[in-house]
Amino acid sequence: MPDNKPPKPPPAKRNRKGIVQRDAELRSAKKATRKNSPKEILPSRQGAASSNNAELAAGETQFASPVKKPAVDLKMTVQVPDEVRNLAAKTIDQAEKAFGMFFDAASKSLVSIPSPGTKISKQALSFTEQNLQAVFDHARKLVHATDLKQAMQIQTEFLKSQFTNAGQYMQQITSAIMSSAEDASNG
Repeated sequence: MPDNKPPKPPPAKRNRKGIVQRDAELRSAKKATRKNSPKEILPSRQGAASSNNAELAAGETQFASPVKKPAVDLKMTVQVPDEVRNLAAKTIDQAEKAFGMFFDAASKSLVSIPSPGTKISKQALSFTEQNLQAVFDHARKLVHATDLKQAMQIQTEFLKSQFTNAGQYMQQITSAIMSSAEDASNG
Protein backbone atom coordinates (compact mmCIF):
# COMPACT_ATOMS: atom_id res chain seq x y z
CA MET A 1 0.00 0.00 0.00
CA PRO A 2 1.26 3.43 -0.88
CA ASP A 3 2.41 5.76 1.84
CA ASN A 4 -0.08 8.66 2.47
CA LYS A 5 2.62 11.02 3.71
CA PRO A 6 3.27 14.07 1.56
CA PRO A 7 6.65 14.21 -0.10
CA LYS A 8 9.43 16.00 1.75
CA PRO A 9 10.26 19.42 0.35
CA PRO A 10 13.76 19.89 -0.97
CA PRO A 11 16.20 21.27 1.60
CA ALA A 12 16.21 25.06 1.74
CA LYS A 13 19.17 26.79 0.23
CA ARG A 14 21.21 28.37 2.93
CA ASN A 15 22.06 32.01 2.48
CA ARG A 16 25.76 32.50 2.98
CA LYS A 17 25.30 35.98 4.39
CA GLY A 18 24.88 36.25 8.11
CA ILE A 19 22.01 38.03 9.81
CA VAL A 20 24.10 41.05 10.72
CA GLN A 21 25.39 41.54 7.19
CA ARG A 22 21.92 41.12 5.68
CA ASP A 23 20.47 43.66 8.17
CA ALA A 24 23.24 46.13 7.35
CA GLU A 25 22.51 45.78 3.63
CA LEU A 26 18.80 46.35 4.23
CA ARG A 27 19.50 49.48 6.30
CA SER A 28 21.84 50.93 3.69
CA ALA A 29 19.27 50.24 0.97
CA LYS A 30 16.62 52.07 3.00
CA LYS A 31 18.97 55.05 3.52
CA ALA A 32 19.69 55.19 -0.19
CA THR A 33 15.97 55.34 -1.00
CA ARG A 34 15.32 57.96 1.69
CA LYS A 35 17.85 60.47 0.39
CA ASN A 36 16.21 63.29 -1.48
CA SER A 37 17.63 64.49 -4.70
CA PRO A 38 18.70 68.15 -4.88
CA LYS A 39 15.67 68.87 -7.02
CA GLU A 40 13.37 67.91 -4.15
CA ILE A 41 15.23 70.05 -1.61
CA LEU A 42 15.64 73.24 -3.64
CA PRO A 43 12.54 75.28 -4.35
CA SER A 44 11.43 75.71 -7.90
CA ARG A 45 12.37 79.02 -9.51
CA GLN A 46 9.62 78.72 -12.06
CA GLY A 47 6.88 78.34 -9.44
CA ALA A 48 8.03 81.40 -7.52
CA ALA A 49 8.43 83.51 -10.65
CA SER A 50 5.12 82.58 -12.25
CA SER A 51 2.79 83.25 -9.39
CA ASN A 52 3.30 84.68 -5.95
CA ASN A 53 -0.12 83.46 -4.85
CA ALA A 54 0.33 79.86 -6.00
CA GLU A 55 0.72 77.28 -3.28
CA LEU A 56 4.13 75.70 -3.04
CA ALA A 57 4.83 72.00 -2.73
CA ALA A 58 5.63 70.67 0.72
CA GLY A 59 9.05 71.83 1.89
CA GLU A 60 9.45 74.44 -0.84
CA THR A 61 9.92 78.15 -0.28
CA GLN A 62 9.89 81.04 -2.68
CA PHE A 63 13.22 82.38 -3.83
CA ALA A 64 13.60 85.92 -2.70
CA SER A 65 16.14 88.43 -3.81
CA PRO A 66 19.10 88.71 -1.44
CA VAL A 67 17.97 90.72 1.55
CA LYS A 68 20.37 92.99 3.36
CA LYS A 69 20.32 92.24 7.05
CA PRO A 70 19.97 95.26 9.29
CA ALA A 71 22.94 96.11 11.46
CA VAL A 72 22.79 94.95 15.08
CA ASP A 73 21.53 97.67 17.36
CA LEU A 74 24.20 98.03 20.03
CA LYS A 75 21.85 99.99 22.27
CA MET A 76 19.47 97.07 22.41
CA THR A 77 18.67 96.49 26.07
CA VAL A 78 18.66 93.05 27.56
CA GLN A 79 15.35 92.25 29.21
CA VAL A 80 16.39 89.72 31.83
CA PRO A 81 14.23 89.31 34.92
CA ASP A 82 15.91 89.98 38.25
CA GLU A 83 15.18 86.42 39.37
CA VAL A 84 17.21 85.03 36.47
CA ARG A 85 20.10 87.42 37.19
CA ASN A 86 20.03 86.41 40.88
CA LEU A 87 19.96 82.73 39.96
CA ALA A 88 22.93 83.19 37.62
CA ALA A 89 24.85 85.07 40.34
CA LYS A 90 24.15 82.28 42.86
CA THR A 91 25.27 79.65 40.36
CA ILE A 92 28.53 81.51 39.76
CA ASP A 93 29.12 81.75 43.53
CA GLN A 94 28.48 78.02 43.98
CA ALA A 95 30.82 77.12 41.15
CA GLU A 96 33.49 79.40 42.60
CA LYS A 97 33.19 77.73 46.02
CA ALA A 98 33.44 74.27 44.44
CA PHE A 99 36.57 75.21 42.49
CA GLY A 100 38.01 76.81 45.64
CA MET A 101 37.63 73.50 47.47
CA PHE A 102 39.25 71.69 44.53
CA PHE A 103 42.23 74.03 44.49
CA ASP A 104 42.68 73.69 48.27
CA ALA A 105 42.77 69.91 47.94
CA ALA A 106 45.13 70.08 44.96
CA SER A 107 47.50 72.42 46.83
CA LYS A 108 47.56 70.10 49.84
CA SER A 109 48.32 67.10 47.65
CA LEU A 110 51.20 68.95 45.96
CA VAL A 111 52.74 69.78 49.34
CA SER A 112 52.38 66.21 50.62
CA ILE A 113 54.20 64.67 47.64
CA PRO A 114 57.48 66.49 47.04
CA SER A 115 59.04 65.97 43.63
CA PRO A 116 61.39 67.83 41.28
CA GLY A 117 58.43 69.34 39.41
CA THR A 118 56.57 70.51 42.52
CA LYS A 119 57.55 74.15 42.05
CA ILE A 120 56.33 74.20 38.45
CA SER A 121 53.17 72.29 39.38
CA LYS A 122 52.39 74.79 42.15
CA GLN A 123 52.94 77.64 39.72
CA ALA A 124 50.69 76.06 37.08
CA LEU A 125 48.00 75.46 39.71
CA SER A 126 48.28 79.07 40.83
CA PHE A 127 47.92 80.31 37.24
CA THR A 128 44.89 78.11 36.72
CA GLU A 129 43.31 79.39 39.92
CA GLN A 130 43.94 83.02 38.88
CA ASN A 131 42.49 82.30 35.45
CA LEU A 132 39.33 80.78 36.89
CA GLN A 133 38.96 83.70 39.30
CA ALA A 134 39.09 86.04 36.30
CA VAL A 135 36.44 83.93 34.55
CA PHE A 136 34.13 84.12 37.58
CA ASP A 137 34.62 87.90 37.84
CA HIS A 138 33.89 88.20 34.12
CA ALA A 139 30.72 86.13 34.47
CA ARG A 140 29.54 88.35 37.35
CA LYS A 141 30.03 91.45 35.20
CA LEU A 142 28.17 89.88 32.28
CA VAL A 143 25.22 88.98 34.51
CA HIS A 144 24.72 92.66 35.23
CA ALA A 145 25.18 93.92 31.65
CA THR A 146 22.14 95.93 30.59
CA ASP A 147 22.72 96.27 26.85
CA LEU A 148 24.60 94.61 24.03
CA LYS A 149 27.24 97.34 23.83
CA GLN A 150 28.11 96.92 27.51
CA ALA A 151 28.26 93.13 27.15
CA MET A 152 30.58 93.44 24.14
CA GLN A 153 32.81 95.87 26.01
CA ILE A 154 33.03 93.50 29.01
CA GLN A 155 33.86 90.60 26.67
CA THR A 156 36.53 92.60 24.82
CA GLU A 157 38.23 93.67 28.06
CA PHE A 158 38.16 90.10 29.34
CA LEU A 159 39.74 88.68 26.19
CA LYS A 160 42.47 91.32 26.18
CA SER A 161 43.33 90.59 29.81
CA GLN A 162 43.32 86.82 29.16
CA PHE A 163 45.77 87.17 26.26
CA THR A 164 48.04 89.39 28.36
CA ASN A 165 47.90 86.99 31.31
CA ALA A 166 48.56 83.96 29.11
CA GLY A 167 51.73 85.58 27.78
CA GLN A 168 52.92 86.39 31.29
CA TYR A 169 52.14 82.87 32.51
CA MET A 170 54.08 81.34 29.65
CA GLN A 171 57.12 83.53 30.36
CA GLN A 172 57.06 82.64 34.05
CA ILE A 173 56.66 78.92 33.44
CA THR A 174 59.38 78.94 30.79
CA SER A 175 61.80 80.67 33.18
CA ALA A 176 60.89 78.21 35.96
CA ILE A 177 61.54 75.25 33.64
CA MET A 178 64.87 76.73 32.54
CA SER A 179 65.97 77.30 36.15
CA SER A 180 64.91 73.75 37.08
CA ALA A 181 66.91 72.38 34.17
CA GLU A 182 69.96 74.42 35.22
CA ASP A 183 69.61 73.23 38.82
CA ALA A 184 69.39 69.61 37.66
CA SER A 185 72.46 69.93 35.45
CA ASN A 186 74.52 71.68 38.19
CA GLY A 187 73.42 69.51 41.05
